[in-house]
Amino acid sequence: MLAIHLFGSPTVSINDQDCTNLTQAPTLTRLFAYIVMHRDMPQTRVKLATLFYPDQDEPTARRNLNTMLSRLRTILHGCPCIQSDNQTIQFDLTTPFLFDVIEFERNAQHIKDTGALEAAYGLYRGEFMEGYYDDWCIAERERLHEQYVLLLQSSSTLYQNSDQLDLALVKARQWVAIDSFCDAAHRQVIGLCLQVDKPHEARQQFERYSIIWREDLKLELSPQMMLLARGSGLLATPKAVAESTRQNVDWLTLTDQQLVAISPDTDSSIVAALRQRLNAEIIDCTERLGDVFKQQFAVDEALSYYMLAIHALAQSSEISQRTQHELILRRKCDEIYDLSSRRVQQGQNLDVIHKLASELGEPNTLLDALLRQIWFKLSQDNYAEAIEVAGHAVQIASHCTTAEQAVAHRLVGLANFGDCRLQQAQQHLSEALRLGKAANLSASIQLDLINLAAVDIAFANYPEALQRLNQAHDLTSETTAPTVLVRLEGTLGQVYMKLGQWQQANTRLNHAMKLAQAIGDRNIELWLAGRIMDLYLRQSYVDRAIMFGQQHYQNAQVAADAFALADLGDWLAKAHIQGGEGQRALAWADQSVNTATRHFLWRYQMRGAMRHAQAHQLLGQFDKAHEYAEQALCFLKQRDDYIEETNEVLDTYQLCLQKVGRPTHQL
Repeated sequence: MLAIHLFGSPTVSINDQDCTNLTQAPTLTRLFAYIVMHRDMPQTRVKLATLFYPDQDEPTARRNLNTMLSRLRTILHGCPCIQSDNQTIQFDLTTPFLFDVIEFERNAQHIKDTGALEAAYGLYRGEFMEGYYDDWCIAERERLHEQYVLLLQSSSTLYQNSDQLDLALVKARQWVAIDSFCDAAHRQVIGLCLQVDKPHEARQQFERYSIIWREDLKLELSPQMMLLARGSGLLATPKAVAESTRQNVDWLTLTDQQLVAISPDTDSSIVAALRQRLNAEIIDCTERLGDVFKQQFAVDEALSYYMLAIHALAQSSEISQRTQHELILRRKCDEIYDLSSRRVQQGQNLDVIHKLASELGEPNTLLDALLRQIWFKLSQDNYAEAIEVAGHAVQIASHCTTAEQAVAHRLVGLANFGDCRLQQAQQHLSEALRLGKAANLSASIQLDLINLAAVDIAFANYPEALQRLNQAHDLTSETTAPTVLVRLEGTLGQVYMKLGQWQQANTRLNHAMKLAQAIGDRNIELWLAGRIMDLYLRQSYVDRAIMFGQQHYQNAQVAADAFALADLGDWLAKAHIQGGEGQRALAWADQSVNTATRHFLWRYQMRGAMRHAQAHQLLGQFDKAHEYAEQALCFLKQRDDYIEETNEVLDTYQLCLQKVGRPTHQL
């Protein structure tokens, strides 16, 4: 039996006898490993000669390849596993063999089976082909390392969900040890330490995280980490300030209560004036205390003091000032609700903000209320309602500053883009760009260039998208927000992928993913996961795409991210179609379509119908395929734009017509 181990230092054995003559010869090891890793298809001699002898002319390179192949056959004489002819070389798949990479990848796909995950974990003795630095080795090493990271993440989550917290913590520690720039890994370790009553270890992990983020990454701690740290007592509130303000509030409240009990014979105007002064002090103190807690991410305390201030405001006699001040407090509450994902309270608070802004009747105040509503609806993937509010916002914006007008058009553009109304999206985003340039707002210009590039990609205008992104890249500075850098890198990776530049795409997308994980931005991380899946499928890495997609689909479920669920479900359906698994493709297409239908995601309803058609074709169910192809075509006709998916929908429809014996026609 041939046994091949390429994790860590490569070893090869035949019937338990080590082939040291092979593994001690680096060129032989590289050649054999390459043939085994690319075992599914014949490799041309020209390609191998060029790959392993790049500095030699072709005749010399081929002679050297022949020599190495002859030596390889001699060493493996007890197991003739290499097939070749004058043109090609291939590993003989009929040979009985054990290969650690195959077993690792097979087990790692079973993300809900702890036994399989543990088996995969045991096979990963070290990084792939340690000590070898060929380009193809490095690419495979990164790919398999990425699978190993996902394996640890999956294992930790699986053990946690089954209340095996000690095992979950072991895997989480291993995860953070090899992926120390991942915010989620640190949060997993800290959360589990707290669950198993190890607060000291949780604090130590938080301190390590803080050092990495502030000193190595030069980033602020992520809001998600700050919320966890604050809620678990890992961050101390500045007691001196908070306690001092609390004492003032307590004293003022007590004094106010005593005034209520004053004799009725006392001059009421004096008492009323004194109570108004005290009430103003209470408002000021409680708001300042709310600000202290807000800055420290102590959201419950901040909200409670802001609400105390709002309650005290109700006693104020100055109506216009009362309304203006409550609006300020409600905006602060909105930021906290958004940060802590308290969507129900956020929606209710936004209704009050809109009511107060309407009472004041000031254009910029009303615009702010409308823009907050648009952002809220976009965060819930509610594009239709966002567009409805956006129309009113643009009208109001015409009476506001240039910068405010730019923000309004940007959000309207994003709302239309989310609903795949690309012409309208392009129109509003172009206007936002024009306004940003007029006001010389470099950060605004950079954002709008990135957004317009995303529209170009949807239109399949990839060269134009790349041009815009290069312009946006030129505007990058030390003050550019990390969230903007993530979007820029991710969109650059996406357009390079569309242009077939795999190496550039891989570099950009992976860099963007690392940065998204570092800043704890789950939404952009899940969006990037879909783009990386697309890259894998374009390179025919189907198994890799499926494993990667399933893991991030679970993360999307936890985050309740409708767009990500529809997007990743669609890519998983496509991956199974590409892998020839029609039934699994149908199951994932159903998942994607169900989410898209609930949230009115037109693009994914169309793509879901197309995936159903493709899966039914694969299963030989041609009438069903034709029915779904008709649905996809109907969805496509609901928009006048030519989009990326247009050709795929039309090709699928034409193929379905052929399969059911109907004449094809020009569409």
